[in-house]
Amino acid sequence: MENEEEIFKKLLKKASASSFEKIINLDLNNCSVDFNKYVLLLPKLINLKCLILSNNNTNQLPPFENLQSLEELYLRNFSVTPQQINKTSLSTDSDLTKSFITKIKTLTKLKHLVITGTKFDTNSSKDYIIHYLTTLETLNFERITNEKRQDVNNRIKLIREKHLINKSPTSAKILTTPNKTVVNRQQPQDLSTKKLVNTTSSIINISKSTPNKLQNQVQSSPKLSSPITKNKEQIVSTTSPQKLNNKVDFKLPPQIIDRNSPKHQPKIQSDVSSPLPIEIIPNIIEKTSDRLNGQSNLIQAISLLIGSITTLNDIDFIEDILYERKKILK
Repeated sequence: MENEEEIFKKLLKKASASSFEKIINLDLNNCSVDFNKYVLLLPKLINLKCLILSNNNTNQLPPFENLQSLEELYLRNFSVTPQQINKTSLSTDSDLTKSFITKIKTLTKLKHLVITGTKFDTNSSKDYIIHYLTTLETLNFERITNEKRQDVNNRIKLIREKHLINKSPTSAKILTTPNKTVVNRQQPQDLSTKKLVNTTSSIINISKSTPNKLQNQVQSSPKLSSPITKNKEQIVSTTSPQKLNNKVDFKLPPQIIDRNSPKHQPKIQSDVSSPLPIEIIPNIIEKTSDRLNGQSNLIQAISLLIGSITTLNDIDFIEDILYERKKILK
């Protein structure tokens, strides 16, 4: 079996050189016997410019990336047949081609390349070779023009853009859930939420009522004589101005009352304004909704009237209304 020194001598004899540094051109065409041994010595040929490896078969790709001075590479009918398929072997032609392009794209001085009759000789592979090797002048003895290089670069760009779009998270299909499944996953509606919705609806309905309608509801209620209702002296005594001021801070518009009539009976004009400004009714109801829950509409209305009193004139106005109502009920 030949030792390493004998392989060195054979390679130097083929190259007609006295040392590896002086080897500029190396022709290993159809060198099947010792080819794999010679390939192992290629990294030592740091000044090699022309390499011919045509008509050979090997079990691994030569270390082309180490030949940084290489200008010409001939691989006609060159084949690679891995001895075994494992995690590190080139199990497919696609893997083999990618590995080959990865190795030669680092050769920044390469000008001429021949790959006819190899697994690398495909349109896609040649496009990538032209794209990466910007110094390449001929490929398979065909000159590479600027127009051809530009066309190749455009094709590569489109391929990469398409690849990015396909890999984008936004391109994934969005799985939709049937409506009935969504309904089943919803949490049961809380009773307090339903109550809040009903309360809000009531507030909206009250805010839409006219001032006269609200006043008529208070005056025409059949429960005015409820035991809870106090006489006019009790209303005045139990309602402290200081306490009322803490609840509601607003002033009612002046009421039109004719004090010169007999018995000081008020004459309420048909277009008199409501004692409660319509814009503050929703706020009053919202503040007292929890306290008034479960009470009758009459009690709510009376409580709202009492809560709206801020001056003595307001009390006098309410007294007049109660007095008129009392006369009607008699």
